[in-house]
Amino acid sequence: MSLAIGTIQFRLTRPRRSLFFRMIPFMIFSGVGLAAQPWAQASTEPNSVSRLALEEVLTAVRSKFPLIEAARQDFRAAEGELLSSRGAFDLQLKGRSSWDLQSAYLGRTLDAVLEQPTPVWGLSLLGGYRYGRGSFPVYDGKLKTLPDGELRGGVLMPLLRDGPTDSRRVRIERARIGVDVAEASWHQQLIDAVRLARQRYYEWVAAGAKVQIAKRLLEIAEKRDLQLQEQHRRGDASRFDENDNRRGLLQRRAQFASAERLLQRSELELSVFIRDVGGQPVVVDRARLPETLPELPQTAPPEAGAFDLLIEEARQARPDLKRLQGQIDQNEREIRLARNQLLPRVDLNVAVSKDLGTGAAEYSSTETEAALTLEFPLPLRTARGRLESANATESRLLAQAQLARDRVGVELRDARSALMQARERVRLAIEENELALTLEKGERARFAHGDSNLIFVQLREQTTADAATRKIDALLDYWLAEASWEAAQGLPRP
Repeated sequence: MSLAIGTIQFRLTRPRRSLFFRMIPFMIFSGVGLAAQPWAQASTEPNSVSRLALEEVLTAVRSKFPLIEAARQDFRAAEGELLSSRGAFDLQLKGRSSWDLQSAYLGRTLDAVLEQPTPVWGLSLLGGYRYGRGSFPVYDGKLKTLPDGELRGGVLMPLLRDGPTDSRRVRIERARIGVDVAEASWHQQLIDAVRLARQRYYEWVAAGAKVQIAKRLLEIAEKRDLQLQEQHRRGDASRFDENDNRRGLLQRRAQFASAERLLQRSELELSVFIRDVGGQPVVVDRARLPETLPELPQTAPPEAGAFDLLIEEARQARPDLKRLQGQIDQNEREIRLARNQLLPRVDLNVAVSKDLGTGAAEYSSTETEAALTLEFPLPLRTARGRLESANATESRLLAQAQLARDRVGVELRDARSALMQARERVRLAIEENELALTLEKGERARFAHGDSNLIFVQLREQTTADAATRKIDALLDYWLAEASWEAAQGLPRP
C-alpha cells in the first residue's frame, strides 16, 4: 500500500506534460517492441549467400573425415591380410644341391621339389626331380640315379592333427571374418561421425539463434539508452531511469558476449567435420548460418508397442554387434584349432618314383613307398594353454555381446523418450514465448500510461528472450535426440 500511495503522490505532484511528451514513452517502447518480434518469428528477408545445409556437412564427413578414412584403410588392411593368409597355399618350389669336395666318394646330387598344399583335409601334393651321379656309400645308394635323373610324385595327408583343421586354414577363415569385422568397424565409424556431425551442426545453428536473441535484446537497450539520454536532457526522464537502463544495457552486453563465445566455440567444433580439398578444417562463414533450427517433423516416433520388432531390426543392422559376432566367430576357429592340436600327429605319406634313362635294372623299375609318421608331445602344454585362453576369450566376447544387445533396446527407448519429451517442451515453449511477447507488449502499454515502470518492462523483455531461448533449447534437444535415435538403429548405412 505504501508503494501504491507513493506512486499516486508522485503522479499528482508531477508537472503536467503536453500530450506529445506523454506519448513519448509509448512511442519509445512501441518501437523497441517491434525489434523484439524476431524472437517469436524468424526474418524472411532474402540472402544472397546460401545457407549451410546439413546434407552438405554429411557429404563432407563421408568423403573427408579423418576417422572414416582411417577405418577405410583398416578395411583395406584386412583385405591385404586375407590375401596374405591365402599365400599359405601357394605352390612352393624347394631345391637342394650337394657334392663331395674331398672324400672317398665323389658324389653329386641335385634335388628339386614342388609342393602344393590344399585345404582338403590338410592334403599336400608333392612332385619332384632328383639327379645323382658319381660314387656314393652303400648306405646312400638311393642317391644315385640313372643318367636322366628321377621323377617322383606323392601325397602327404595328416590323419588326426591338422586334418579337420590347421593353422593355415584357420588363418584364412579368421582373415575372411576380419574383413567383415573391419567393414563393420568402418560402418560404426560412419555412424559415430555422422551422429557427432549432426549434433555439432544443430548446436552451431542453435548458438547462432541465441546470438540473434541476445543481439536483439541488446539493441533494444541501446536504442532505449539513447532515447532516455535525450529525454533526460529535456527533463522528461529521471536520472534513475537512465541509470537503470544503463545497468540493463551492461547486463545484456555481457549476455551477448557469452552467446558470441558459445557461437565461436560451436563454429570451431563444426569445422572438424568440414574440410577443404587439402583436408584442413574449415570455419564456415557466418553468412551461411541458418536463421534457426528446423521445425519439428510431422511424424512422431513409433509407439512403444512396436518396439520389439524395431529393436530386433536394429540388432541385425548395428555394426557394433556385427563386429562382436565376427570376433566370436574368429575365436570359435581358434577353439577348434586348439582342440585339434591336442590330438597326436599321424601323417600318411605315399610316393611313387621312376628313374629315366638306361642303366642297371635295379634303377629302372618304378618304386612305390608309403610311410606313417607319429608325433605326440606328452605334456601338451601349448595346445592346452591355447585352448584355455580361447575359452576365456569366448566367455568375455559373449558377455560383451549380451550387454551390447541389451544396450540397443535401452538406447532406442531412451532416444524415443527424449524425442517425445522434446516435442512437448517445444510445444510449451512456443506457447510460453507467445504469451511472454503479449505480456511484454502489454507492459509497455501500461508504462506509457504511467501504470508501470522501467524495471517491469525490462523484466518482461528478458522473460520474452528467455522463453525464446528455451524454445531453441527444446528444438536443439529434439534434433540431438533424433541423431541418437538414428544412430541407435544403425543408420546411416554404408
